[in-house]
Amino acid sequence: MIDIVNAKKEFKKYVSNYNPEHPRVALKIAHIGRVTENCKMIAENLGLLDEEIKLAQLLGLFHDLGRFEQVRQADTFSDKDSRN
Repeated sequence: MIDIVNAKKEFKKYVSNYNPEHPRVALKIAHIGRVTENCKMIAENLGLLDEEIKLAQLLGLFHDLGRFEQVRQADTFSDKDSRN
């Protein structure tokens, strides 16, 4: 069973390691929030089961998780510009 409330808490805990005042970090946090809610709305509109709706939310919540470290290391979301 997916605990989306706990997943959101863990997401907040994870992103607390990054500066929320940094424009790219703030942008990514807001983006992920919108994607998560859009995933939920799409799943609901498709008439999916509750567990499937939670899975859709979970996928939205974690879809860009690696971007926070990318911003910390390279100050960009561009994969080509952040390669070592």
